[in-house]
Amino acid sequence: MANLRIQVVEDDAIIAMEIAERLKRMNYDVTGIVATGEEAIRLTEEKTPDLILMDIRLRGEMDGTEAATRITSHLDVPVIYLTAYSDYETRERTHQIFSYGYIIKPFNDQQLLCAIDMAFSNHALHRKVKESEEKFRALFEHISDACFLYEILSDGTPGRIVEVNDAALSLLGMSRNELVGTAYPQLNDICCKRDFPDFMQKLLQDGDVRYEMILAGKNGRRPYVEINAHFFNFHNHGMVISLAREIKT
Repeated sequence: MANLRIQVVEDDAIIAMEIAERLKRMNYDVTGIVATGEEAIRLTEEKTPDLILMDIRLRGEMDGTEAATRITSHLDVPVIYLTAYSDYETRERTHQIFSYGYIIKPFNDQQLLCAIDMAFSNHALHRKVKESEEKFRALFEHISDACFLYEILSDGTPGRIVEVNDAALSLLGMSRNELVGTAYPQLNDICCKRDFPDFMQKLLQDGDVRYEMILAGKNGRRPYVEINAHFFNFHNHGMVISLAREIKT
């Protein structure tokens, strides 16, 4: 099995060479050492490493976080930030920009090895989650019924719509921007709002519910639909997928 390949982005030449030697002793291949964000982008595209060790503060106008953002926007490669600063602002900055961790300099071999192992493990998990999301998206979009995915708030009431499929947009004559983020109860026509809490109570008790409802669409659309709703937990957060099929009267 080929050794994993790591790129080092560090503007201090002595530190960069030391990190490269450590990596080689750990049986990693070093694809290159660069000192600027621009060079990091170029070398990543040329060598496609398995992981990047990226110093936050680099020479030139582009810092490490900007370089990492540009790289990960089109390449699926994990990035570990290197920094000599442990202040709150630096930690927040690395958290806000997606990465697979950071190491505070100076660090020993064990800290480096642990950070790399954790990054590869998290990257593999993230890739599996992404693949699952893509499969769900394909299934979601190919369902002929209108689909509404919405959250359940801590008090047990329905919250905002998280996602919809194209059939839902067609049913209500609305755009995705108009629907996603809207409170789900707002879709109920005024004549049906009285019965909606009872349906929700049954949904939370039994895990699923079937009922008929008039929905409030755009430009006077009021489709009469049969709804099949299913409750599930996602990362300890209540979610509902609601399938609406129009009843032709």
